[in-house]
Amino acid sequence: MIIKPIIVRLMLPVAVVFLLSACNFNKTTQIKAILDNPRYFNGKETQIKGQVTDIYSLIVLKYFTVADNTGKIIVVTDRPLPRKGAIIKIKGTVEEGFSFGDQQSTVINESKIKGISIVATFIKKVWDQDLKGVFNGSSL
Repeated sequence: MIIKPIIVRLMLPVAVVFLLSACNFNKTTQIKAILDNPRYFNGKETQIKGQVTDIYSLIVLKYFTVADNTGKIIVVTDRPLPRKGAIIKIKGTVEEGFSFGDQQSTVINESKIKGISIVATFIKKVWDQDLKGVFNGSSL
């Protein structure tokens, strides 16, 4: 019968589209999940979505802060910086940015250059004056 092959040909694309839509290729990870489980996410590529809250450009180092409704995280990039307030999706590798005593910072490296996230996070901490006492001697 000719009808059966025609039905199969018509149903196959529909089935493929249905199966692909069931797979969530655009799945994003909540920032809180990354910050709560840095060992699990360390070195893994992940995708987040949120609002750009701060942007920084320091000669050879560019980074920005992204916040969703669960937390905020620093993103190191070698791409053009997004505008403050923009809602964006970021895909990058989760890395430990900086550890100082019991203070720990986790970042997402969107950059192809590895190893710069430690510097970016340290500068961000100093910029936010979390470590101000370290440099003026008041907490030594």
